[in-house]
Amino acid sequence: MKVLNSSGASGLAKQAGAALAAQGFDVTGTGNGAGAAARGAVVHYPEGQREAARTLAAAFPKASLMVDDTLSSGFVVDLGKGSPSVVAVPNRVGTDDLPAQPVKAPAVPRSATPTITARVASDTTCSEG
Repeated sequence: MKVLNSSGASGLAKQAGAALAAQGFDVTGTGNGAGAAARGAVVHYPEGQREAARTLAAAFPKASLMVDDTLSSGFVVDLGKGSPSVVAVPNRVGTDDLPAQPVKAPAVPRSATPTITARVASDTTCSEG
């Protein structure tokens, strides 16, 4: 699998790759993502590999799964803003402790768009008169 960093936090992909390798995952490379600001961790997988992708995604709490038609084999983990650090996966192959993970993905910025407040029909702002 490849681990890509789209978060902007220098060294995040390398750090996550080391934590995955300690658990027995076969990490073939790390690098920078395409810059398309992914949110959180996204596991890209080829058609027919959903269960294996779910196992990998378990290392990233709240990770998203995405079928990727450009992949014929292997997986790509894209770490965007708000990505969690790698956690230990139950029943993992590797027995080493997870290495320290001091690099953190920056938080997802809050939207500058104002929040719309919902109202019910009885909340009228006009009156008949």
